[in-house]
Amino acid sequence: MRTEKNIFGKALHHSMGKQDKPGYDPPERENTLSLDYKDFLERTKTGKPSFDAYIESLAQEMQAYDSTDPYKKDALRSITDKADSFLRRHADISYEDFLRQANPDEFTENDYGNLPQRKNLRRRLFEHRARLYLSALDDCEKRGYRLNELLSGIEEATIPYLKKEKDEPTFKEILRVLGRKG
Repeated sequence: MRTEKNIFGKALHHSMGKQDKPGYDPPERENTLSLDYKDFLERTKTGKPSFDAYIESLAQEMQAYDSTDPYKKDALRSITDKADSFLRRHADISYEDFLRQANPDEFTENDYGNLPQRKNLRRRLFEHRARLYLSALDDCEKRGYRLNELLSGIEEATIPYLKKEKDEPTFKEILRVLGRKG
């Protein structure tokens, strides 16, 4: 059986938990990301209409993703169908073929490098991000925004929770399949 010292790297004091407040200062509100989608929208908007519309669509897709019942068969069907429709229109490839070709188990950059190489963890992260990116692109395109303008804006930006760096592997793979650099 593992001890507290093995788990946390040092022994915990037995008085811990008897105090009413933590022995550290919590981070300032300005420096932390909220899981509230309104906060996400406000922090990410740039004033560029196409990018801001993409962020709004992305927030809606994230909410839809979070509200799905994981025990329901085909719970993510609507989001996956949008991603599939977008890829078929622009790359003549299905979403499933896109996932197979991408081979995210080999990704080592960004958050992928932090995951163990056990199969499916990197693939699930890739599927999650790809669904969100592609379905939001599909929504924006249907609303009349130009794809090249959207892709350029996303490529240059960072997006909390998804695209923390400009060269995020999932988005690079989307650009590759669409025939842009990536």
